[in-house]
Amino acid sequence: MAERNLCFDLPALLSLHRFGDIYAQAIREIQSEKVTFEVLREAKDSIGPHWYGMRCRATSKVSGVSFYFHTGLIFLPATKIGLMVEIDQKNNMAVYDKVVAELQDTPLFTVNRAEAEYLKLFMPDETYAEMNRADAGTQKKMLGAYMKACAEAAAAVVDGQGFRVEKEDMLRAYDLGRAFRRVITECQDPAFSVEINEKDPDNFGQYASGYRYWLKNASGTAKMYAYFGAIYSYKKRPAGIFAEIDWFSNQEVFDKVKKNFKPDTRFCYSDREEKFIKLFMPEETVAMMNGEPYEKQIGILKEFFAVCCQALAAASEN
Repeated sequence: MAERNLCFDLPALLSLHRFGDIYAQAIREIQSEKVTFEVLREAKDSIGPHWYGMRCRATSKVSGVSFYFHTGLIFLPATKIGLMVEIDQKNNMAVYDKVVAELQDTPLFTVNRAEAEYLKLFMPDETYAEMNRADAGTQKKMLGAYMKACAEAAAAVVDGQGFRVEKEDMLRAYDLGRAFRRVITECQDPAFSVEINEKDPDNFGQYASGYRYWLKNASGTAKMYAYFGAIYSYKKRPAGIFAEIDWFSNQEVFDKVKKNFKPDTRFCYSDREEKFIKLFMPEETVAMMNGEPYEKQIGILKEFFAVCCQALAAASEN
């Protein structure tokens, strides 16, 4: 593609700056009974070579589900150009597929599914053109109404979800809890030692089932407070069978472990949360385990647990 002739248009660039300030103020002033808004203009990816805008967190007052939006002007020649609210898959894993499947056009935005990992809600071109001709006060009102409509529509997709938990599902949850306890209490390994804490109130929480335990490395120079079980929040991802340590319970050793930690193909290392080291059983291992008889399943869990503890213990050694 031939390069376009350059044009330095200072008034247009000044308008970009005004747009950002007016849009941020419009979002801050939104009054909604369904969603709360937090403008995050300091996010490093708010502005770039082909986009000008900001990050915004919108949280449903109904379900508590939080969306991490990127919103503003996009001007990449290869894609649609205009004012958008973008929901990306990476930062919205818990809700992305459902929103992509169910969100529909409204008079205030049109849904663009042209990119697999990015769902964009564009202000209609005619509305944008009208806003471009309006005064600053009207522009702020139109921008606020647009963002409010996008956020409330996205939240509505997930707010209406109910639940289905059969008796068999409850029994499976009970079986899993007992299996996690057995794995910890029966584990023996020369690279580490473990001791379960069955009295910790965090063992079984709103979206996690398992047990806290103390993990000591082979040299005895570090003792960590860890967790082993399953995590299954519909508000965030990843989910699955996992082992973890957190900074809050391991402040003396956490930074060292995180710095020295070495990945392994036998677990999936998640660093999505800065103050947590989470090691997940790979999906293919879970699928294989589900097809095995009970004692073989326990063996798979024991092997996974040992690998996670070995990796954590090794990273804590001097």
